[in-house]
Amino acid sequence: MGIIINKVVKLCLSLTLALTITSTQADTFSVGVEVLDYSPFYSGKGRAYNGMSREILDAYSSDKGHSFSYAPTKIEKLYDNYFTGVVDFKFPDNPNWKADKKKGKDIIYSSPVIITKVGVIVLKGNEAATLKKVGTVTGFTPWSLLGDIKAGKLKLVKATAMRKLLKMLSTGKIDGIYGSIDVVNFHSKKLGKEFKFSNKYTPSEDKFHFSSFSKKNVIKDFNAWLEANKSKVQSIKDKYFK
Repeated sequence: MGIIINKVVKLCLSLTLALTITSTQADTFSVGVEVLDYSPFYSGKGRAYNGMSREILDAYSSDKGHSFSYAPTKIEKLYDNYFTGVVDFKFPDNPNWKADKKKGKDIIYSSPVIITKVGVIVLKGNEAATLKKVGTVTGFTPWSLLGDIKAGKLKLVKATAMRKLLKMLSTGKIDGIYGSIDVVNFHSKKLGKEFKFSNKYTPSEDKFHFSSFSKKNVIKDFNAWLEANKSKVQSIKDKYFK
């Protein structure tokens, strides 16, 4: 009897392993990404998608024999495409983003792929200046500012691109930008100006995850790959911060 039970257990384990391998085997997947130039992290326009994020995702897909197709889409429509199964994955994603829309969705998130500091960014020398108008990218939520915006102490101005916000800040049309300091510094190289976080609001960390609710085993496999390929991932990131 014991021998039979052992054989059954081994058979079950073999089947489980086979199913796991099959679920993460080489395949073609669609990744929903944003129509937005948020370089160096990513830049989506038309059918093109480039930047640090793509290099990392492509490195994973290449190692695993997968093929990722990228579909740059406006942020609001991107969530609709994601939840209706038009795309298999979303990047970037975060459990805190659009939490109301995610209710009832069993989404699995990867470990953070990218971590960046976000906050209100001003021209160097204006760190202590009073803020009346702050700009951010359309579709973004300036979490730390919501209280003051609701109270009427701060006006939020939206734009479709970071370069537009930087131009508005440089010409005094807005007092600050809510976003990633890495993105602002990347785009500011052409302006010849320096930017710093405002002293009025404490910066926080923003984490970019790879997510899915239909391809959970791929996310788990991606996590294992991230852990095993830390130096490869870091070398990709380093290229963009030279």
